[in-house]
Amino acid sequence: MALVGCLLLLWSLPLAAISYWALSVLRASAPDPGTTLLVVIGVGLVGGYLSYRYGTTQLLSRLEAVELPRSHAPRFYHRLDDLESRMGVDSPTVAIARLPMPNAFALGSRRGGVIVLDRSLFGLLSLDELEALVAHEFAHLERYDAFVQTLAYSVFRTIAGLAVLLLSPLLVAIMGVARAVAWLRGDP
Repeated sequence: MALVGCLLLLWSLPLAAISYWALSVLRASAPDPGTTLLVVIGVGLVGGYLSYRYGTTQLLSRLEAVELPRSHAPRFYHRLDDLESRMGVDSPTVAIARLPMPNAFALGSRRGGVIVLDRSLFGLLSLDELEALVAHEFAHLERYDAFVQTLAYSVFRTIAGLAVLLLSPLLVAIMGVARAVAWLRGDP
């Protein structure tokens, strides 16, 4: 076990040094901080837009959401049509899915939005309560909330990834030392 611990240490410390050297080379050729910040935010925004544009279909597929036919819920759709005319929004696609808990959410925007409802909501809520729930989701579609949240999350994820990249030499060294010490103690 002591030999494995020493080998882990001999592996991780040079790996940390190499990653530090690679970051040093990148830093030497990096543009000024303002340009770097603009590039990071730009990459985050482009990634967020692409995620928003193509991620909705993937999410609906993963949830196995299916469109709710008008023939299966005519009273619900009648209420939905009235609500659309009062709120001045286009008719979104209504999909149902089996979610881990009763929930509803909106994806997209005023034009071509999707409202996903958990199947259990039709048994738990009255028609008036369902209408209020859908009105709430319409408000999300009107304000482009899904788009804004996707962009914000993407920029945050890009900045967090950059922070992890910058800290990687330290993280690799700490991880290697911790594993080596655990093996040397006889408790991997």
